Amino acid sequence: MAGVAAAALLASGTAAGAEGTGEGAVPGPDLAIPDGRPMTGVQPGDVLRVPVKVTNKGDRPAAGVRVAIQASSGLEFVTRYEACTYTPLPRGYEYADCFFPDALAPGATFRLPRPLRMAVAPDAYAERVDTSVAPGGDAEDADTGDNFSTVEVAAENTADFRVRRAELTGAAGQAVPLDLVTRNRGPATIANLGSGEPVALVDFRVPPGTSATAVPRRCAAMTRDGRPLPDQRTGAPRYWCRTPARVPAGARVVFPFELTVERSLPEAAGRVRVRPADGGAAFPFDPVPGNDAAKVVVRGAGPGAVA
Repeated sequence: MAGVAAAALLASGTAAGAEGTGEGAVPGPDLAIPDGRPMTGVQPGDVLRVPVKVTNKGDRPAAGVRVAIQASSGLEFVTRYEACTYTPLPRGYEYADCFFPDALAPGATFRLPRPLRMAVAPDAYAERVDTSVAPGGDAEDADTGDNFSTVEVAAENTADFRVRRAELTGAAGQAVPLDLVTRNRGPATIANLGSGEPVALVDFRVPPGTSATAVPRRCAAMTRDGRPLPDQRTGAPRYWCRTPARVPAGARVVFPFELTVERSLPEAAGRVRVRPADGGAAFPFDPVPGNDAAKVVVRGAGPGAVA
């Protein structure tokens, strides 16, 4: 339940940060946390000090301070407080749900009992620490627009995304399975934590003489020159397949197609490439761009193959 409570507190802080204006504040405690400053040039293995400072800007005391801290998967809590309950969550996240009971008078400032220290994990890349605060007791915060803060942490790390060459054999009229596989060889985990957008696109050009007759859900039909075909699912000459928003180090992302051989050729070659989902030419984190593309080869089977 502690993780659920922390999640609710963070969610309320996120919504308030998007909508709060600070106008029309009612009497009561008004806890505020400063905007987070990005941390750059961070190395895996570093230990960071993340500032947490809460000021009561209202005209009533707060009956204690609730603090919820969420760390992304590339950051690990080093400092742990007795006043906090820690809950691991999927995707490597961790919540700290804390309550500090001392009253916070108007104009007074609260800091954690010891500086919040976080270790940068070996797979860190684009990380974040989200902090949300609220008054204790039954009081509502007079202005929730400044109850949430994010510290973005940019670690200097790399991730080698690669695709695997595929070779298939099929006679005319035969349907053959094709798994398009891209792998993050690490060491960094790559994730779009804020936007939730795909980390990468797998761009598949269908081999000539074949037709895609089964297409994965996360793949969209395209023309040869990359224009969408929204009303078409199968039989397109090209597909763009979206990876998840988080691809851990060592993970494989598989897109299972089925190709039907319409015209058996001795060898027909298509192409698969993993590339940035935002349209960029290359991944800024990838040290080996030469393995981002590979052939998809379909060889004809039997005497029906046409040279």
